[in-house]
Amino acid sequence: MLRTRITTLFGQIDANGDGSISRAELHSKLTADNELQMMMEVAGKMPAYVFEQLDSDGDGVVTLEELIALVEEEVSRTRALQLPT
Repeated sequence: MLRTRITTLFGQIDANGDGSISRAELHSKLTADNELQMMMEVAGKMPAYVFEQLDSDGDGVVTLEELIALVEEEVSRTRALQLPT
């Protein structure tokens, strides 16, 4: 279910359909969506910072695998924080 949602999101951001998200594509999506813009402003983050976090291998593009890995890592981290000690 989560992977399906991530794949759908990836397709929405990958405007040219080449199988990767460029810095320009991510910037376009982040700045076009008012809710995302507000969340980034509250967090004090810029689109360039978000791209750097997603581009884990530093090759200048974000692949579906990189996006899935980051989201799954964040979900695991969040769940771990919620576990009773």
